Parts: sequence; C-alpha cells; structure tokens
Amino acid sequence: MPTIKDVAREAGVSIATVSYVLSNDQRITDKTKEKVNEAIKKLHYLPNLAAQGLKSNRLHIIVVVISSFSGPVYQRILDDMVKVFQDHSYNILISKGKNALNFLESNQVMGAIILDPTVKEELMIKVAKSGSVIADRRHIYTKNAIYGINYIDGYEPSKEVTSLAVNEGFKKIMFVHGDKDTIDDTERFNGYLDSLEEKGLKPFAVIEGDFTEEGGYDAIKKYTEENKELPEVIYASNDEMAIGIIKYLNKTEKIVPDRVKIIGYDDIEISSYIYPSLTTIHVNRDSWATYIAKEVIERIENPLSENLKEEFKSSYEIVRRKSF
Repeated sequence: MPTIKDVAREAGVSIATVSYVLSNDQRITDKTKEKVNEAIKKLHYLPNLAAQGLKSNRLHIIVVVISSFSGPVYQRILDDMVKVFQDHSYNILISKGKNALNFLESNQVMGAIILDPTVKEELMIKVAKSGSVIADRRHIYTKNAIYGINYIDGYEPSKEVTSLAVNEGFKKIMFVHGDKDTIDDTERFNGYLDSLEEKGLKPFAVIEGDFTEEGGYDAIKKYTEENKELPEVIYASNDEMAIGIIKYLNKTEKIVPDRVKIIGYDDIEISSYIYPSLTTIHVNRDSWATYIAKEVIERIENPLSENLKEEFKSSYEIVRRKSF
C-alpha cells in the first residue's frame, strides 16, 4: 500500500507539502497541487481517515497546529514529525487559525501538537480532558496528567554568541526581535541582555521585526532612515530577518561585513548561500521534532504509563561564516 512518503517522492515535494494539499490549504500553488494530485492518482494513495476512526469515534490522525504556513523552520519540523507518524501508521493534518481550533474542539483526533504560541493552555487542557493527547513546546497534556518536556534552549546559545561578539572587541550590538510574545524570542533576547550585563554593557539598540525576511528588511530600513548610528554587530532572533537585514544594508552600500556584522539564529539552508554567508546558531530542532512526535504516540498508545519514554537534550553550535 502506498504511503504519504511515496506520494512526496513521486511528486518531488516534501511530506509536509503533501499534507498541505490533502488538507486543501489555499497557500499551495495550483502547479504544486496538480503535481501532488497526479502522484496520488498514479499511486492510488488513499488516506481513508474516516474508516480508521470508526471504532473509537476518533480519526487516526495527529493535528499539528501552526501559526503560519511560511518559513523553512516549520518545514523542517513538520517533515521530521510526519516521518515518525507515518512509521507508526498515523496520518498528520497541518492546520492553523480558527479552523485548527474548531477541529481540536471537535474531539475527533487522537492527538495534537501545538506550535502556535497563541493557543491558550485552557483550551489544550480542555481538549486533553476529552481523551486526546495534546503537546505544546513545554508540556504534554493527557486526560489524567500533565507532563513537563524538554525543549530547545534559546537562552544559552544567544548568551554565548553575544559574549563572543563582545570578546572580539565589539560593544555596539543591536538585537532584532521577531515576536516578543513568543517563548523563542524571549529566551534569545534574555540571553543577549544577560551577556551584555555580565560584560558591563547596555543594549546599543533594539528593534522589532516579525520573524520574516521582509520584517527584518523593513525594521533596519526604518532604523537607518531615522539617521541613527549603525551598530557594529546586529544579532537577529532568526535567520530570515538576518537575511532581510543583509539585503537592505548591501543594497544601500552599508556593506556586510565590512561596516556591520550580522548574526542569525536557526541555520536554515539558505543561510549558507546568501552573500555574505550568514553566521548563525544551529540547534537540534530535528531531534526535538522526532522526540515530541514519539512522546505523543507513546501517550496515545500507553496512556497508563507513568514516565515519558524518550529523552531529549537541547544542543547547539555557533556556525561561523562570512557575515561575522
């Protein structure tokens, strides 16, 4: 029987993209939908979700709730999760916004992984009480218990990379926020602040983007157009914003890295191809995605087990390239 992996391979797309097409996401281009649907027809692939849920009144699927369908980091996380779920004969549905919340509250799914930070804990607890297994970045919620889980540490790598810049003689270091309401951004910013404090320094400047390339571009454009002094180093809370900053500064002849050094976070694939190549922080996000997917399955299949089965330890590496 063909699997979602086979469809992805035949269509030449990622597993996550096939899932987007199956859930009729409107952001997928018609060309991509056509390729995926042709592969589905050729392989005679049929998820048959309804039949799998007849016995328990729950569909044999895991919902992954995200805040945006854009961004390479989500793509990597989803691909790793899908592989685990497929290996254990679960299907995955990727959704966002009101549709995702309505689906959660319908009590039709085995479990869910919440990657959207705006989803309230009260809702996750409510859905878990009905029998679904719900995980966010910090906890797994079940009908009878809440388990703490390990997540990727953004504080220590941010503190270390800021200290590295200071130790190399730079004192004017800017931080670029993504979304200040998220745990990821908060941890990275706190690492930056604490490093400066330990070195007897204050933030040179703090500006706000939105975790997108356009957000980084617009944030540094606004800053420079106000004729403010350029920092020596800019540390952006993710690579996409850092890339937008590089593009704007090079366009306006504020050349990177000659006049300004740039550091990102995530080590997305394009960071090694942008000019100049981006110095960034690589974290073991793929291992976390696999870990959390396995834990959700463990809670579904062994609800009376008292301990979490897997262990995850956050690790990171500062990847030095040309921008710093």
